[in-house]
Amino acid sequence: PVHPMTRLLTLASVPLGLALAAATILVVIGVIAFAITSYRLYDSALTTTTSRTALYEALLQEIGVIDRLALDVPRRPLERTYLTWMETKQEPARITAALAFLDEVEAAAAQRSQDVHVLDQDTDRIVRRLAAIRDRYEEDLQLWAERASGPAGATLIAIGAGHAPPEMHPGAEQR
Repeated sequence: PVHPMTRLLTLASVPLGLALAAATILVVIGVIAFAITSYRLYDSALTTTTSRTALYEALLQEIGVIDRLALDVPRRPLERTYLTWMETKQEPARITAALAFLDEVEAAAAQRSQDVHVLDQDTDRIVRRLAAIRDRYEEDLQLWAERASGPAGATLIAIGAGHAPPEMHPGAEQR
């Protein structure tokens, strides 16, 4: 004969066991979601950093664009913004300086093409290459910012498991 209390405990343990199993499943799902969100946030940060490095390398390689554009437009704004970028070492000020230089390049190219009616092929290629690399960087930055500002990303950042882009600057979401 089974004691009535044992029968009662057995019947009560079934819902309790099911509840614990459901709670375990929810915890596992939560951990998986956390891991996926962490990876996506980290991947966005890494991709943005890689794009920023590619932009800096292109600026170093294409310094000749100043000489090419300065044939028909003032040289001083191009040189000043390039030197500011070269002298700035800390982020996000460095990327802001790089983007200011690229703004000058785009303005000078637009002015030159307006005055001369066409850029020579090499200058046009350089200007378009720099613009494409900038666009790639800003797209990557925007994706990182979107992932960081979502509910899951904000939670990760709040607990110190991720970070938002330090270089989020005005105008990045417009380009």
